[in-house]
Amino acid sequence: MCPNYGFVYFYYSELISGQLGNATLGIGNNDGLYYVLLRDYDAHAAVACMNRSAKLSARWIGDHGFSIGIDDIQPSQGYRDHKEQLIKRVADECNKKILLYNEGLPVEPGCDAAQSLEEGVTHILNGIPDATEKLYLQELHWRNSSLIMFQCGSRGSLSDIRKIVAYVGQQLVDGRRPPNGFIDRSLPHFTTEDNTLAAKGFVGRSFYEGLPLPEYFFHTLQVQESLSRRKVKSHDVRIMSFWLMKALEDIFVSYDNTVRNAVGCIFQFFYGGDGMDPAHMEGKNGDPLNFERLFMNAEVTSPALEKEKLSQAKVSKIVETKILKNKMTLGASWSVALKVSLKSFFDKNRIQSGVTAHQLETFLDTCICRLRSKKIEPGSPVGVVGAQSIGEAILRMRVEASHFARVGSTITATLGVPHMKEIIGGEKRISAPIITVALLCDDSEDAAQRVRNWIGKASLGPVSNSFLNILMYLK
Repeated sequence: MCPNYGFVYFYYSELISGQLGNATLGIGNNDGLYYVLLRDYDAHAAVACMNRSAKLSARWIGDHGFSIGIDDIQPSQGYRDHKEQLIKRVADECNKKILLYNEGLPVEPGCDAAQSLEEGVTHILNGIPDATEKLYLQELHWRNSSLIMFQCGSRGSLSDIRKIVAYVGQQLVDGRRPPNGFIDRSLPHFTTEDNTLAAKGFVGRSFYEGLPLPEYFFHTLQVQESLSRRKVKSHDVRIMSFWLMKALEDIFVSYDNTVRNAVGCIFQFFYGGDGMDPAHMEGKNGDPLNFERLFMNAEVTSPALEKEKLSQAKVSKIVETKILKNKMTLGASWSVALKVSLKSFFDKNRIQSGVTAHQLETFLDTCICRLRSKKIEPGSPVGVVGAQSIGEAILRMRVEASHFARVGSTITATLGVPHMKEIIGGEKRISAPIITVALLCDDSEDAAQRVRNWIGKASLGPVSNSFLNILMYLK
């Protein structure tokens, strides 16, 4: 069991252990409690669970109440001493880097001395939050209000708790430490050519302790930058979402499983390459089935009344026979994929207690029935769904920077929204940094042509002489 009482376990519809937070109930994911009830049973079961949990939470809040006070975020003296020692140790490491910079710091590949200093200091400072957050979680009581709000997902995060209790941390402007806004210094409070932590936006105090004037200014600078980015990019996000919706609104799945537009142009022979509806996927990594949950359900609903347990060889033989019988209804590609996935599942999860033939039969029947329901329906507006999915991702990216594989670049990283706008608008000359990759065989024309063919656009017209449509009708 989890020492933090975080392992959620149900037995015959009773909550044995664990806490029901947003991650357990479901926040748009495919493994939440409500979605599992809706998928495995019906809408009535999901609604009944929602109703009971809502009544219980409302009654509990009404009777006991919930509040947060200054005592919930007051750190202990031991935690303060540990935090001071940690910050002092990190400051000493950064000061060594600064001394090396003054004496001639070895530069990193693709960077000058100043950029190498910034990279080294940033790498050192990034290790402080994990240590302070883990220590504070160990000291907190499980009834602490700030911890409850974080664990249930209602408000706050570990980073917010750390800023209130321990220290605010390094403040970044455009992804870097604050530059010198005045002559050779960031603020007039510091001396010229000062590269120490305090002069470059490191806030070593918490909101509980209060911030001095320079630290308060650096924190306000980062907050204002985030707010301005969010405000400016919102208009571009709406425009790009409208572009996508209008461009993809007529794309749908045809009755021959191809993806076409209103005039019949083919975009895909099978939607997504496999013809499955991504909205019905059950696995965490986009897998169509969650074998662990299905096998556990088969063990519980089909008790092992038989004395004989199947060996691994018999299990593999029964799986292969079962899939072969349903090959016509599943299709060749789905049958092969299901066989490979089941083999990987049984090889990875060796069944210690054994499995009976009835349990295995129940498990396989459930898997095959579930897999049939994953097929996307003809007429599904996949273009609209895809445009909405991309638009939602752009909305989350509006204040985030695109990641480029270029360490210590002096070029300001293009933000996610302008970069997506250039891609969707089909700009010929983009403003984002472009990485030039040299070929391994730079003296072979054939090798260069092969690489060009791999990354270039190809259509059926230039590479085919004729088309032959073969239609098969199954009675």
